[in-house]
Amino acid sequence: ASRFHGVVELGPDGKLGGNNGEGLAAQVSTASVTTAVGADRKRYFTGTGIGQQRVHLFDEGFKLLVSYPEDALENRHAGIWDARLADLEGGGTLELYVGYWGPVGVQGATLEGRRTWSYRRIASVMRLAVGGPSAKGQRLLWCSHNRGTLVALDAEGNQQGEVAVRERPIHSIFAADLTGDGQPEWCGLLSVADVGKTVAIGLNLKGEELWTYEVPKGVHQLPVEPVVPGRISNSGPGQW
Repeated sequence: ASRFHGVVELGPDGKLGGNNGEGLAAQVSTASVTTAVGADRKRYFTGTGIGQQRVHLFDEGFKLLVSYPEDALENRHAGIWDARLADLEGGGTLELYVGYWGPVGVQGATLEGRRTWSYRRIASVMRLAVGGPSAKGQRLLWCSHNRGTLVALDAEGNQQGEVAVRERPIHSIFAADLTGDGQPEWCGLLSVADVGKTVAIGLNLKGEELWTYEVPKGVHQLPVEPVVPGRISNSGPGQW
């Protein structure tokens, strides 16, 4: 994001690409961007930021399609913390999933901005992560929240499970297929009493802790994506 009111695309050589969303309207904040491709082969992007009132949906040319919730500026809430595009049902249609700070919880919506469900049994939802496909191609949306567990929701907003890592309250969860087997690996960030200290852990959906890494101490002055999956070698699994 560029000054939080524009988006630029960079190629592997560091040069600007042709898919740029610079000069977005001042009310459209894009501190955090996520993307997904639907069965129609069209790519969509979300743009939002921690504490923002709305998440903005863009097409592949970064034309603004909808801002959700539409009435948020008139009916303000405690702020959005995360948004994801995913096809949880497995039918080929992407939907928008939004996690809120405070009591609003999690909401599902169509790409036209129509709310399809609301789940309020958890509060202060800090991160959303999409699980791997079942045998029928369906997925679950995993939510980290203020109680420190991970709650799984299906495409209709029904709770399908809850995972806790013993004595390890998780405030943020991340999923990515690092091994190429079609199922994601999981990384969590822990709530630690020491200000500026963050601990990352690897875990599975049985609640087992696989590894621990203490992140160098400090607090970012500007919003950043704290965990990003990628690859730093030509062979073997990817990394966080």
